[in-house]
Amino acid sequence: MKVGDLVKSSKDTSLSASVGVVVEIREPTSVARWAKVLYPSELGKEFAPCDGIFLIREDHLKVISESR
Repeated sequence: MKVGDLVKSSKDTSLSASVGVVVEIREPTSVARWAKVLYPSELGKEFAPCDGIFLIREDHLKVISESR
C-alpha cells in the first residue's frame, strides 16, 4: 500500500461502504501500520473530520486500484 492508492475499508470500520484515497502512511508501530485516508463521501458530515481524513489501520484496508 502506498500514497495515492484507492482503498476500501473492511467491515470492521464504520466506513465500510466508503472508498477513499491514501494520503499518508505512518511509520509502523509495534502493533500495526496506520494510513491516513481521505474519504470524499465524509466531507461535510457532522461526525467526520472537516477535511475527511481518517487514521485507519492498514490491515483494515483493501487496495482497489494502485496509483502509478
